[in-house]
Amino acid sequence: MKHRKSKPVKTPPRHLLIRYGGLGDSLFLTAVAHQLRKTGLFVDIAIPAHHVPMMQNNTDIERVYPLHRIGPWSRSQAGPVNLVKTETGALMPIECIIPQYETGSVPRQVRYTDYFRIIEGNGCHPSAETGNSDYVNTYDLHLSWAGIDPEMVPDSEKRPFYSPTSDELDWAENVLKGVNHPIILWQPHASAPARSYYRAVENAQAVEKKIGGFHLLWDKGLNKWMHHTGAIDYGDMNPLRATAALIAKADLLVSADTFVSHLAEAVGTKHLTWYSTVSAWTRSKYYKHEITFDLHPAGADKLMPCKCHVITDARCPIVEKEALAAISDKDKAFLNTLPPQVRQQLKLPPEPFPIPEGVEARRDLHPDTIGAFAQSIAQTYNIARHAEPACIKGFHLAAEVLKYLEGQK
Repeated sequence: MKHRKSKPVKTPPRHLLIRYGGLGDSLFLTAVAHQLRKTGLFVDIAIPAHHVPMMQNNTDIERVYPLHRIGPWSRSQAGPVNLVKTETGALMPIECIIPQYETGSVPRQVRYTDYFRIIEGNGCHPSAETGNSDYVNTYDLHLSWAGIDPEMVPDSEKRPFYSPTSDELDWAENVLKGVNHPIILWQPHASAPARSYYRAVENAQAVEKKIGGFHLLWDKGLNKWMHHTGAIDYGDMNPLRATAALIAKADLLVSADTFVSHLAEAVGTKHLTWYSTVSAWTRSKYYKHEITFDLHPAGADKLMPCKCHVITDARCPIVEKEALAAISDKDKAFLNTLPPQVRQQLKLPPEPFPIPEGVEARRDLHPDTIGAFAQSIAQTYNIARHAEPACIKGFHLAAEVLKYLEGQK
């Protein structure tokens, strides 16, 4: 009796999602991975190396590959994957900055979505070809780039997916053991100065004085959550996953439009988020746990969101004018005489300052004091230039937090 040869089991094709950008940008991929996995695909993700821990414990994702921006691993305009069609029509990677995806190390059929410049290059900056990311929800955009019709995806799944482990949650619970509620985490910083809020400390103090509770503030310089008693000790835990566990056990996260607000949505914690450079609906249209403050909503006065993040390299145009007014025309003329390398050291713009015709540089300076004088003027200018963006100067954050907390009593 002849034995039939069993047919080889076909391995489901893989789909590789490639994304550079910030932590929040990488987190957007989890919504795409969730939909692809539901179709039976194995999903791999390639993201910046320090983002990799965020994808751990996510059952939708098979493999996570770290991307590097150093030396030969730098991102090219052509993308991290160069593919060629085989005789069967399958795509095969032939060159790649991801070592694990080099020729011969993966199945022949490779599907991939390269999200290069999905947000960063889509805006009203002159270098951008389109402005769609400022007028399309980011989840709809990411899904569509992967060949998924956003209209076929439930709104409840247009969100980030993140799974803390039981050990991580136990750690956070132990850290917060015995503290008074409400537990509030404050993260006012974002990668763009125009999205940051510089009065969070005084707002946190005002809320603490009024209603008590336990308040943790993010220290950008130390990369730590800080309390009156000092920094939270992560022990052996990854800082990103420790942060997620703390947010999961908190009563409220107060933050800029940045990574942690999306993380709070993923773990189901209420989060108060302000948006200043894009309309809130482009990021959080489908969120269920967010208290949204859109600082430039389109309404009766027809105001549109501020676009300083793309047209002035994350600089607030009003603050830039105020910074120029902080030093005299004679001082500007003096700074214009400095060599380019000195201007760079003083963190001044490479282009000369605009000055009225006929204004001459100061000539009453002793040679020994020129360097100190240049530093003094540059410091005055730079302090003014890093002032709070005009669009959020009038935003009274403490009042909004208190309004929410008192409503929960």
